[in-house]
Amino acid sequence: MLNGIVFMLIGLDLPEIVNGLGDTDIYTAIGYGVAVTAVLVVVRILAGYAAVITTLVMRNFITVADAQSPGWKTPMIIGWTGMRGVVSLAAALSIP
Repeated sequence: MLNGIVFMLIGLDLPEIVNGLGDTDIYTAIGYGVAVTAVLVVVRILAGYAAVITTLVMRNFITVADAQSPGWKTPMIIGWTGMRGVVSLAAALSIP
C-alpha cells in the first residue's frame, strides 16, 4: 500500500518535472532515464558479486561458515530482484 502511495505521489509530480526540463525534449529525458536505470541495475548486480566474493574470502577466517559456494546465479538473482518499488523511485529521484 505504501509503494502505491509513493507511486501516486511521483505521478502527481510528473507535470512539474516535465515543465522543469527546459530546452531538453522528452525523448532526451527518457534516454537519460533509461541510461541511469541501466547503470543502477549493473551496479546493483556487481555489488551482489562483490558481496559474494567478500563472503567467500571471509569464510576462510570464520570456522562456522558454510563451505558451499553460492555459484554465479545467486548474486545475479539478488542483484536483479533488488531494484524494485520505492528503492527504484528513490534512485530516480536522486538524479538532479
